[in-house]
Amino acid sequence: MSDLLRVKFTASNAVRSKRPYTIYEIEVRSTSTMPWLLYKRYRDFDNLHEQLVKLMSSNADLERLDIKLHLPPKRLVRSMAPDVVAKRQKELEGYLQHILSFPLLMRNQLVMDFLSVPESLRAMLMRRKPTEDASTNGLPRQRSDSFGFSSQTEEEREVNQLLKELSLQKNRVKALNKFEKWYFEKCTKKDPPNMRPDLIKKLYTGDETHQGLVHSCRLLHSKVAWRASIALLVRLLDIERNRYARIFQEVFLTLQQGLYKEMYLHQHINETSQEDGFKIVHLIENNLPALDHKFYVPDEAAWKHYEKWEKLQRDSFGVAGGTKRRNEFFEDDLNEQQMEYAYNWDEMQYAEIAENIFSLYRELSAESDADYQKVNTVKNDCGLKVRYKKDPFTKQWKLKITFAVDHPPESVYNFLSTQMINVHWTADQSDMSWNTKIIQQQQVEKLDAMHFIIHQTYKSFNSMYKFSDFLLLTCLRKDVQAKRFHILFASVNNYRVSLHSSQQQQSKMQQILKNNNSNTKRAILLPSGFEIRPTKENVNKSHVSFRAHMTNESVLTVSADLLGETDELFKSMLRIQQLISVEMNYSKK
Repeated sequence: MSDLLRVKFTASNAVRSKRPYTIYEIEVRSTSTMPWLLYKRYRDFDNLHEQLVKLMSSNADLERLDIKLHLPPKRLVRSMAPDVVAKRQKELEGYLQHILSFPLLMRNQLVMDFLSVPESLRAMLMRRKPTEDASTNGLPRQRSDSFGFSSQTEEEREVNQLLKELSLQKNRVKALNKFEKWYFEKCTKKDPPNMRPDLIKKLYTGDETHQGLVHSCRLLHSKVAWRASIALLVRLLDIERNRYARIFQEVFLTLQQGLYKEMYLHQHINETSQEDGFKIVHLIENNLPALDHKFYVPDEAAWKHYEKWEKLQRDSFGVAGGTKRRNEFFEDDLNEQQMEYAYNWDEMQYAEIAENIFSLYRELSAESDADYQKVNTVKNDCGLKVRYKKDPFTKQWKLKITFAVDHPPESVYNFLSTQMINVHWTADQSDMSWNTKIIQQQQVEKLDAMHFIIHQTYKSFNSMYKFSDFLLLTCLRKDVQAKRFHILFASVNNYRVSLHSSQQQQSKMQQILKNNNSNTKRAILLPSGFEIRPTKENVNKSHVSFRAHMTNESVLTVSADLLGETDELFKSMLRIQQLISVEMNYSKK
């Protein structure tokens, strides 16, 4: 295989600083690609050597080959003399060439990463047949991954196939989705997957020629692929989603701790997969408290983001009288308690519920802002202000958002009522909504001209698996003379479709209400909504006030916004003016 990959040191440059060092220019050539250049210093070789020594001590195939790697030693006294640099350059070149003379080492992920081998060439190296490789001592090379053996179990075949696809750097997202579908579908069958600890470890870490799932979480090439990798890892570790998650957690927490650092968790936190990054960090921090967080989250800004997230989780999910915390990695035992906050459809008429909603909303609106915490929002010309607090007695969350709209109150009311009552969309049509956090909406039943049952599904803290859905009694009230308008809503429980509905309608509505999606969780919203009135300065402009009263579950739909990790909610509020203007301009044509 050495004819496919060769190295040659072409230059060296001294870097003058407080601690001077030498940078070596290395040309890497292949018979199948154009040559490329690398720039390495001695420290890079030292790090590679350290990792290879650990690998060879734990790999049976490499031990059998008895490979001796001799890295030129460090010098106690730094010398930039040309003859000294030239000698070191020749020694390092020989060191790399010696590594490449062993096909088993050459094809290793550590070496390919060190040499920045292109994806196309990596695929060629991986496709190389075992018979084409021979060790330098004449022994035929045996593949320890055993991909070609028909005696493999189904679980071994699936793990090995995934590792192979991850290493080929092609179709990684497709391979991750395929493995996820296979595993979780098999979990529902009578013969669940038999994932032994050693096989789970192989899934995480790979083998000497194939990278594992943990390594695939690193940001090397495709952001889509590394986000998909950590998403699969989180789902395997999540007790709510994986009935065998405990053993996956145990194996993960016994991995070499250097692997946690190699996951680049700080980059996940700083990118759109931050929720998954938070969960992995949370698992490590809670179970390995002696491990310094700076080791696996070296970026201080990312750690501060995590601390804010963790505080919100602790405040939201603390269980009175105990130390257990509920999050995505622990069982949910609060759902029945949460449902008690919804209005019981069996016990009250909808008109009674509506009056109670308006009464409680007035109390919420009258609360002083003194105990509320301010949130920094996007720059805007609408005077957008956001405040929230957690009630110390009820442990519920309250949110206040106010802003101005350059349109009359009735126009704002008509737009929002149409959007929230009469507009329906599926997940594929979510761009129809004024609120980008709502991914699906359906009017379940029209009770009368001012009262409706609405079903909505929200994103839940940027999770690609978890959503929150709400079944709401939505109430409209307008006082045209006073130019004051309300659109209020609250959750209902034990709702049943009216008897006068057709059988087809009842069947459709029952399907909406069934909520049997494992990725969706029913959440509860206490009396909340919009109040729209004229501004003091101009009766043709509106002061819009949004109030939300939430449980520990429903607050997850906005927690990312409150933490400053996203501004979807705030931008959605500001979109109201823009969308009304578009509608008015369209109607004039």
